[in-house]
Amino acid sequence: MGIPPRRLTLIVRLAVACLLFSSAFTVSTKADADQWAEDFKTPFSSQIINVVNGNPVAPTATGAALATVAGLHVGDPVLIDGTDGIHRQPFTATIQTITPATRRITWLPALPPGWTAEADLFVRSIYALNFPKQSAIDSAGNVYTTDTQNNRIVAFDNSGRVLWTLGSYGRVYSNAVTGINFDGWDDCSSELEPCPNEPQQMLGRFYNPAGIDVSPDGSTLVVSDQWNDRIQVLTRNDASGAILTTAGSISGVRFNAYAIGTFGATHDFVVAGPGQMYGPSGVSYDAATGKIVVADEQYNNRLQIFTPAGGHAYTATVFGGSGSGQGEFALPEDVEFDRSHNPQTAGRIVVADAGNDRIQVLSPTGQFISAIGDVGAADGVTVDEEGRIYVADLGRSQIKVFRPLDATSYELEDAFGTEQGPVPVPGELQFISPTGVAISRGRLVVTESGGWRLQYLTRSGIAIDSIEVSDHSPLIVQDTAHNHVHVTATVRNRGSVPLTNPSLMITPSYQGTVSPVTSSSTLLEGAGGADTAQYEFDFTVTGGAVDGSGFTKTLVFKLLSAAASAGSVTVTSSLQDFDTGIAIEKPSAAAIALGQIAIGTIKPGRAAIGEQIVLTVPLQNVGDDNLHDVVATVTPDSAVASPSSASDPASGPGVQLAENETRNMQVVFLGASRGTVRFTVHVAAKDDANHTLTADALVPAAPGIQIVADNIAPAVTAIQNPLPHAPSGDGLRWHNVFPTLTVSAVDNAGGVGVTQLHWWMLSTGSQQPTDIAGTCIFGGGSNSQSMCGVIGTGPTAALTWTRNLSPMQGTILIAFWAEDGAGNGVVAQQDQNNCSIVTCVTLHIDVQPPSLQPGLPAFTSDNTTVAIPFSAIDDISHVAAGGITSPNTLQMQSPSTGTLVLTAEGAVVAGSVTVRDNAGNAVSYAVPLAGPGRPVLRLDHTPPEAFNRLDATALGGRCTTTIAGRPVSYFCTNKVYGTDNLPGLTTSAFAPILVIPVRWGGGGDDCDDDDHDWDGGNAEYHVYRFTDEFTPVQEPAPFQNPNQVTLIEKVLQSGNEARVHVLAFQYRQGSQLKPLIIPDWAVKKYEWSTNKDGSLKSLNQKFELHKGKDRVQVEASYDKKSNVTTIKKVGKNASKETRSGLVLLRMSTRAGELSIEY
Repeated sequence: MGIPPRRLTLIVRLAVACLLFSSAFTVSTKADADQWAEDFKTPFSSQIINVVNGNPVAPTATGAALATVAGLHVGDPVLIDGTDGIHRQPFTATIQTITPATRRITWLPALPPGWTAEADLFVRSIYALNFPKQSAIDSAGNVYTTDTQNNRIVAFDNSGRVLWTLGSYGRVYSNAVTGINFDGWDDCSSELEPCPNEPQQMLGRFYNPAGIDVSPDGSTLVVSDQWNDRIQVLTRNDASGAILTTAGSISGVRFNAYAIGTFGATHDFVVAGPGQMYGPSGVSYDAATGKIVVADEQYNNRLQIFTPAGGHAYTATVFGGSGSGQGEFALPEDVEFDRSHNPQTAGRIVVADAGNDRIQVLSPTGQFISAIGDVGAADGVTVDEEGRIYVADLGRSQIKVFRPLDATSYELEDAFGTEQGPVPVPGELQFISPTGVAISRGRLVVTESGGWRLQYLTRSGIAIDSIEVSDHSPLIVQDTAHNHVHVTATVRNRGSVPLTNPSLMITPSYQGTVSPVTSSSTLLEGAGGADTAQYEFDFTVTGGAVDGSGFTKTLVFKLLSAAASAGSVTVTSSLQDFDTGIAIEKPSAAAIALGQIAIGTIKPGRAAIGEQIVLTVPLQNVGDDNLHDVVATVTPDSAVASPSSASDPASGPGVQLAENETRNMQVVFLGASRGTVRFTVHVAAKDDANHTLTADALVPAAPGIQIVADNIAPAVTAIQNPLPHAPSGDGLRWHNVFPTLTVSAVDNAGGVGVTQLHWWMLSTGSQQPTDIAGTCIFGGGSNSQSMCGVIGTGPTAALTWTRNLSPMQGTILIAFWAEDGAGNGVVAQQDQNNCSIVTCVTLHIDVQPPSLQPGLPAFTSDNTTVAIPFSAIDDISHVAAGGITSPNTLQMQSPSTGTLVLTAEGAVVAGSVTVRDNAGNAVSYAVPLAGPGRPVLRLDHTPPEAFNRLDATALGGRCTTTIAGRPVSYFCTNKVYGTDNLPGLTTSAFAPILVIPVRWGGGGDDCDDDDHDWDGGNAEYHVYRFTDEFTPVQEPAPFQNPNQVTLIEKVLQSGNEARVHVLAFQYRQGSQLKPLIIPDWAVKKYEWSTNKDGSLKSLNQKFELHKGKDRVQVEASYDKKSNVTTIKKVGKNASKETRSGLVLLRMSTRAGELSIEY
């Protein structure tokens, strides 16, 4: 079954991807991802419609007559129940296996904020997805996909397990109806069943299903049956009315089916009417109203809205048409009702106007509202619950998200994804020809036609909904009754993924302290935005505004909420500048306060023995009087920290603070021994009346600063052996042998010693090694002990990991980090692929030489040269710039493609091409490629030559040959032979290809002055033609462009005499025909006598060339008795000689001339 011409649009757009793609990979952040290696087997019930006498029948149908509304043919519901409609026999469901790629965590892709990689459902096999086009999701999370090239629908449950498939191939319309006829190609004459030319036939069967939508409860499927030019509506009809997953699958799912629409294309002066469609693509179904909107994509370039009119009848409303204006379309690939809860956008129609590189947003009645550009070849579109528009940008292999701004405009919110080549790039979310997007309750399903797969992404987000304060009265610094306020913030899970350990971070605009934050929950369930948590804290003001503006502003909070979603991906949301409206006042009397005390350590919250702990203490005059004799002390609560020094400005007698003035005091401590420490800060000052004022603080919050023996993570170094080559043309340093990588982890001097060395192969090329991640443990217990080793003893010992990288090729990226006994070097899971935190080693390995793929030789018309195109291929390091050389002539079209030009003549001609890749691998190829079963190249500049001579065994005889399928008799005393400069031409005589009876002419036409008695004799024209084409007995015929020679003679035989007149000859050099050569005179005469036994007794030969002064005549007489031939040359340069035996003269063509030879 061929591919119809109108399917070529999609196929051309997906072709580069499909090709490039050569290996499977998965992205998964499920905690149990490593347990998904098992295959899952699912009964695939082939649901085909009940057919009786060629007509669809529903056992539960009422038998209502067909109705026609606005050109639509609609029929009774038809039960699809597993009955084979062709043979009318029970159909036995078969068990088919879909094997996903191993769901191992290979890396966590860098996703945009708020997104989690849930699963890469890869089901690429002969029984699985084949160019899936679009998907739809119901409220339970089940996914329904149009498996386009398999002509069926595949249903997956919310974990990616196959539930059932529905449909098979069935073609409704013949070429005679559609008007498409390429010499009968792909017409119904090639079908197993005749095309019914009736859209209500072959229900539940598809011809390139494209668009799909589903009702929220999963009970109704709407499918655009693209090349059957109709929409199929399928409604569930099983007893339970729900999907049963107890056994992991469903057997015998039943549907009622009917079709909407008929064929109709707008072209020339024909306009398709309402309800007619040509190659419908996207479809959207509004379960609340029953309306269906269809992207009537191909020649019609329009939308149609089908509104229920009772039963299975619909009215059709058409809008749009071909063009680039507002409300006009060019290949509308997909369409979607906006069914969001956003009152500003709900009810709109969103169209992927692929040919115009835009999304169009229309009103419910089709009026233009807005256009969103720069979306590439937008193949798929969907809308989430909040009115965001998601676009599958096929041209850029991206997903783009646009959020509504106001009544008419949208702005880009997210754009994520890149095109995946043959080798996935670590750390990147990649797609292969995304053509469909669907979203429900935060789950986004991306359908990848070129990747033959679905990818599941989940929108995981957190939002700060509200903030409340207990009292709006002013806060007064240092007034214990009025210096604090209680705050409650509400945080909401805005996605569908559960969030764990939510937290809230508070930044007040005034100096003060925040009490420990309490939360009503440590888990936010993924309930589509319904689950919330309340956070409560007290804020106590201790000083003026942190920006130095004093007390002129109200209290403002900046809030940041954070939580962990699946895969330990952190999602955040911030609420900036929430103004409480609370005024901050300084006390009415003199007062001193401590500002925000900063504690500096090399690592947050910890310092090593001997490292500095720096406290910066702001001393603030927050009252209405000047202060003097300001004295501050900082006292550790433990001996694990000892004072080092105090820096200016020092406190003490004489130090003054003017009203509203702040001075910083810096105090330095050193870690003295292991333990934890907090600091009590006390400040005292005197006002103008010499009253003593104080303020105290205990910092930091419990448990305090940890003093450790070692605060530096082990150093990690890597050595590659051998070293890679110098940078090549691509700027990379490649290995062309498998290197051995040795990684060492050594703790710092004075450290406690390294305890663990971790590795994680972030990219392994196309391989999946079993040791993709692991840990070397000091003292043993490693999961790959043979790779681990220890050099040295004690705290300075090195923990090593050594591995030969065989058989991995391509770009290998491995992350390493090490821990010591003090707990340094621990890396959080989400940072283990962050090369700015861990040590990453990149190796580029290519041990395979490039390959060469020569094309078919192309001969010049005259065979003087032959050009052989070729492509050099290296999928790993790629062909180096200037890496193709040859001792022959090269004509390069690109760094990896060119043409080899050969001119040397020979029976076996070959050139040589040497190809080098960026890794330094080089190999020389004979072109054409040599080897058993491969044709050689034969280059022959020179056409063959012809000669004729007497056949002493056929004197006066006639021979028979076959011309145009019929036997033909001809004079054959004179035989014609061929010679060639190259071996291979047969040595046997050639038979003529044309024999025409003719009279031997007179008047000098065929006879000289002594030969007129032959005038009027029954002669024959003989045409001989042969080529120097060589056909071997066993090996394949060589690549060749044969030459040819054609010889035309007039021949007469009578009794013991024969005459031959060479009239003309012509060469064909290759495919170039040379001019016809007509000799002025070329005649041969034979006379002979025979013995009684028929053997030759005597023979006289007379050959003549040219006339006049250029005349050449050679005579030869043979006598059997003496067995001597006497040869005489007559005329100029006359001569005479004798030779023993029979010598036959022959007349030969030689490079455009005739010659007499013997």
